[in-house]
Amino acid sequence: MPAIPFTVGPSKLSQQTKNDLRDVIDLGIAEMSHRSAQFSAMSGSAIEGLRTFFRIPEEYRVFFTSSATEAMELTIRNLVRTCSFHFVCGRFSELFAEVSEANHKMADRTDVPWGTSPTYDPLAVSPRAELIAITANETSTGVMCTPEDINRIRVAHPDRLLAVDITSIAGMKTYAIADADVWFFSVQKGFGLPSGLGVLIVSPRAFERSEELRKSHANLAGLFTFSAMDQFMREKAQTVCTPNVLDIFLLERQLKRWNAEGGSAQKERQSCEKAALLYGAVGRSAIFRCFVDDPAHRSISMGVLTGELKDIARFHALAREEGLLPGKGYGKLKESTIRIALFPAITMAELERLMRVMERVEKE
Repeated sequence: MPAIPFTVGPSKLSQQTKNDLRDVIDLGIAEMSHRSAQFSAMSGSAIEGLRTFFRIPEEYRVFFTSSATEAMELTIRNLVRTCSFHFVCGRFSELFAEVSEANHKMADRTDVPWGTSPTYDPLAVSPRAELIAITANETSTGVMCTPEDINRIRVAHPDRLLAVDITSIAGMKTYAIADADVWFFSVQKGFGLPSGLGVLIVSPRAFERSEELRKSHANLAGLFTFSAMDQFMREKAQTVCTPNVLDIFLLERQLKRWNAEGGSAQKERQSCEKAALLYGAVGRSAIFRCFVDDPAHRSISMGVLTGELKDIARFHALAREEGLLPGKGYGKLKESTIRIALFPAITMAELERLMRVMERVEKE
């Protein structure tokens, strides 16, 4: 039997999602045309589910992409003529800046050490930046920004576009969508679905900016300008190219359940309960500690722990014996940290089992 994954993506699949996958064959989902009326109805229902779950203002557009990384690319290509600005606190916030540079833009940035949070000081933002990029949950380090951090930048720079990457916390924390112009994520983390589908949420102001750049031949999105994507979505809830039909089906099913169970507020409460269990256990530990010192900026979607290399190796070994699979660190932190997903598909009972493994490491 496969080990229960606490890795930070792809997520463990819930039993409900496994049941949905069994329905895929019986309902012919894998053979469905993405230009069919059946797909349009399913896709439109998924979009409405997203609007309900995230409380997306009516005037914001919602698009499907193949991944969060593609959403980064589309954000830069559609919205930046010359310069973007990035708050960098780990590998994925750094990647957003690199995407801008790869598209021959200037990417001004302010960096902080891994494991610490930017102060989100409005004065740090480069005066020449057209777009400000924030990574709400840094998957490489477990640093989480707060809604107040995002709002502070929004209020201080109302004339700039603001893009927020919520890839590893979407579905687990509530944000005010009106506080930014672009939000994006992929479904294989907090939404607990197979990889290969992203969601991109775009404000009217960002849409207009994309059009402005298109008309001046400065929009580099090619077939994927926001206006082209919007035409397909507005008319038939379809996409420019063939999408991940299977994942859209699974997302629609997931959203129907989650919205009926209390929506994003309920998922955030559950996430906070798991985070409290994890961080409480680490707080009592003599050998492990949180990689992020500031409790206010510790992620509620994934915990990152550190300790002696021998204790980390022992933790992984004992966990495997128990049929559990915690995640290793990312990049330069691969061996020196442990990443533990707290995604909705992970149950409290499973997390408690992993905490007992931590206790065994302490005793041995």
